[in-house]
Amino acid sequence: MASGQPLGTPLQGSASIAFSPDGKILASGDRENTIVLWDLDPAVWQAQACRIANRNLTREEWKQYLGDEPYEVPCPGLPGPGK
Repeated sequence: MASGQPLGTPLQGSASIAFSPDGKILASGDRENTIVLWDLDPAVWQAQACRIANRNLTREEWKQYLGDEPYEVPCPGLPGPGK
């Protein structure tokens, strides 16, 4: 699924960041010595978004955030418009 919208600024305030050797995990550390590991797999982010929303995007939301991309059901098995 393509997106032109940023997800936010999750690394704001980080003192350092580093990628795992395989590029699948990003580690961020702050000045209080807190380390957060970010899974970079888009499927993990999509599944988390589906759990939080507990529904599919409406066609209007899809158009707003994804423009002219053809509509896809991002959260199979959850309420929302079909194909």
